[in-house]
Amino acid sequence: YEPQYKLKRPLPKGSHPTTVWAAKFWAEKLQGIIPQNINVIGLSVDLETPVTTGAGIFSLGLVPFNEDTFEIYGAASFYGRAKFAQVVDAGHFSGGTLRWWMEQGDAARFELVKNQDEAMDYVELMATVLGYMHALNEFLQPRGMLMPLGNSARFDIGILEHTAMALNVVPKNSNGEKQLPWMFWNELDLRQRLLDCRMYAGGNMKNDIRRTGTHHNAVDDAIHQ
Repeated sequence: YEPQYKLKRPLPKGSHPTTVWAAKFWAEKLQGIIPQNINVIGLSVDLETPVTTGAGIFSLGLVPFNEDTFEIYGAASFYGRAKFAQVVDAGHFSGGTLRWWMEQGDAARFELVKNQDEAMDYVELMATVLGYMHALNEFLQPRGMLMPLGNSARFDIGILEHTAMALNVVPKNSNGEKQLPWMFWNELDLRQRLLDCRMYAGGNMKNDIRRTGTHHNAVDDAIHQ
């Protein structure tokens, strides 16, 4: 299937073919789900990883929301799992983090290894993620901002960036610099927001808001985030 959507914001030359295809596919698919000409799109990012720093992603969930109204665009969510063996073969893991996973509940551990024939090629997954994020930019005003939200920015967003860089799917711009679909100064930190709420409004928002879904399922975690 070849998407017919024509991108308003051209991707950098040298973008991975899967990134180009995914940008068109998701921009086409999200029509009518995400409004046009938004000033700011927040993107809740949750990763399930074999590391705490550097490169390595087992699965990820991306859930866009309106940063001004906090409306969650749940129907526009993205979920992807990498093939477990490819992540390990790439050397993107730490022994301590893998031991931590083995101590989690059955549902969370099974999420990593279930239906490996349906899991995505590691490189293709990351190229698709970049395309999906480029597609979100299509719904912004000309000077609008895509603002990824992580728990914290250094963990989820940092590992996402390091993994995309390590797998060589981030294209270069006209200045020869690697160009991601977001600007680093637009990264949001959930931990800082929770601290601000506790300091200025009282209470513990993380505990006060009821959680649904499976713990360590990336989309469920991203929606709760």
